[in-house]
Amino acid sequence: MSSPITELYNSFRKEVKTQIPPIEPDLAIKIMRIQRKLEKISPTRSKPHVNLYVKYKEGIEYQEKVDRIRDKYPIQASVSRWNDGIILSGLMSIDNVQTICSDPDITEVNGEANSRHN
Repeated sequence: MSSPITELYNSFRKEVKTQIPPIEPDLAIKIMRIQRKLEKISPTRSKPHVNLYVKYKEGIEYQEKVDRIRDKYPIQASVSRWNDGIILSGLMSIDNVQTICSDPDITEVNGEANSRHN
């Protein structure tokens, strides 16, 4: 039998997954946690540094996706060296990540987030 706090956490993770389906819930939670911490320190610099590895459905033109993201966000974007997705890196809020992940061609998003501003 799991504890009430464990059940609450599992329920929260499921809700995050329904809101941003392609992203790993723990990554989304980490981005939100870091963003909250940064807002307390400096409200004007509250975006965490995020690296995302984005995979798409078969047959998608990756360079077109990279160009669209570069036009919309001030982040680095490139096709992965294995040509199986794109890599995004830069300061991103959870809202930015959610907007990026709303592309219906995306199948999976994973990555890392930290509080350093490179």
